[in-house]
Amino acid sequence: MMSDKIVRFVLSENVERQFINICNGTRNSRIYYASNASGTSSSMKNVSREVMSNLPISLPPLAEQRRIVAKVDQLMGLCDVLQERLTAQGVKQGQLLGAVMAQLAPSVAVGRPAATAGSGRRGRPSAAAAAPEGSSGEKRGRAGHARRRAQNRRGVFPRPAARQTPSASWKPCD
Repeated sequence: MMSDKIVRFVLSENVERQFINICNGTRNSRIYYASNASGTSSSMKNVSREVMSNLPISLPPLAEQRRIVAKVDQLMGLCDVLQERLTAQGVKQGQLLGAVMAQLAPSVAVGRPAATAGSGRRGRPSAAAAAPEGSSGEKRGRAGHARRRAQNRRGVFPRPAARQTPSASWKPCD
């Protein structure tokens, strides 16, 4: 929540601009601005130049301000490096998942073309292609379907019994 106007401040020579910028972005500054904002509705709050000018900031000596700015820049650089590492690890995880899925169920491997023979909408197997051998082809839930197919092929799970249909003498309760 900031003013929609352009505000320019002329600062003393004893103030590091980047230090003021860091202080202006802190939680305490946001709380101060929120409590001193004016406006008639919560969606149209405005922070005046005067409110910005009166933001309480503890101002250390200029040398200390510069050390703080340098340390914040150093830490932000480390954050950037960590973010890049996390992104790279996410890519590696995706590749590993794709390799595992390719071994478990080759037809569901990551990177499979969306339109292949025997596939339904969005590249998912059609009901006929997805039905296990000996099945009547009835629809199954999407979640875990490929995993179950792969496990059935390996004999991990027994085949489900044929679906029983109600007999002609069956009647619902009243």
